[in-house]
Amino acid sequence: MIQTESTSKTRLISFLLIGTLSMFFAEIFSGASATRLWFIDPWSLIVTWPLYFAHTIFFLNLAFRTKRTSMHQLYLWGMLFALYESWITKVLWAGYIGQDPILGTIGGIAILEFSTLVFFWHPFLAFIMPIMVFQVFVTENKNSEQITTEILPNHAKYLYPKRKNIVFIILLVIIGSLFLSLNTGYNVLLTIGASLGTVVLIVLFTKLAQRQSFSIHSLQLGKTGFIVTIVYLAILYVVTFFILVPERIPGFLPIILMILIYLAIILLVKFSKPIENEIPLNDSYFKERLFNFRDFLIYSGLFVGLSVVFCIIPQPFLIISTIAFLAIFLFGPVIFIYMTYRALRG
Repeated sequence: MIQTESTSKTRLISFLLIGTLSMFFAEIFSGASATRLWFIDPWSLIVTWPLYFAHTIFFLNLAFRTKRTSMHQLYLWGMLFALYESWITKVLWAGYIGQDPILGTIGGIAILEFSTLVFFWHPFLAFIMPIMVFQVFVTENKNSEQITTEILPNHAKYLYPKRKNIVFIILLVIIGSLFLSLNTGYNVLLTIGASLGTVVLIVLFTKLAQRQSFSIHSLQLGKTGFIVTIVYLAILYVVTFFILVPERIPGFLPIILMILIYLAIILLVKFSKPIENEIPLNDSYFKERLFNFRDFLIYSGLFVGLSVVFCIIPQPFLIISTIAFLAIFLFGPVIFIYMTYRALRG
């Protein structure tokens, strides 16, 4: 793997960008942090944003260190990321805050919440999409020789505006705008403020990063940084487990089952083949244009616009939101089986 040097300033801006991208796709698309306008909310700034940043950077660095960085392997890392929803928020055990598990539990594990969050939402929205969009920003105004050393070559095919990539992005935009409008109570001002405010921050951090020599390798931690991240996450888990909604802490069986799920996913990662030598991209990869910063602005504009429309005309889209949520639940296991098969197949 080729690694470029990163200055402290470049690394800091890269960290701010990847953390905000994870916050954008995971929390704003779901509407979870939209009701508080996270960028001016103390709890979001002290707990939620650092939580997403630390998990993203930790699991991405594990992927770097183990050479398991393919899209399908990132999905498995993203599943491990998602399991914080048990220890910290207790959602995977007790359901969403203020609710009981929507479809009940099996062995103390909330069925619907587990499928939606662990098989789909966090692997794609909190982890994979931020990493892919970050690399889109890296490639802006770069020649083929620069790009091949500044992104992960095995991710290149996902950075093109091919039909299947565009369809996937549009589906995410529609789902995100449905959930954002729903979870802000169809409040137009709150919806615009949360979504547009986050996009502005991403634009700011991207423009600052593009003034530097930043790349995907800017997100690699040294030994000290990796240890600090581990210590932070350990403290976060211990403190929030006992302080945040402690009445939702389950009995012995659900905790043991969650540990076994961790072990199962870790074994899947271990048995997937490491990428020992990434093949450099040649000029044939760049005959067609890649996604670029302008595309991000277009899709972000579509996301904000649809969110506003869904706020103004909520009734017909409430049914669609429910259908989308159930579709994610039903297709979650299918996605997991497919991504696991591809990861193990190499």
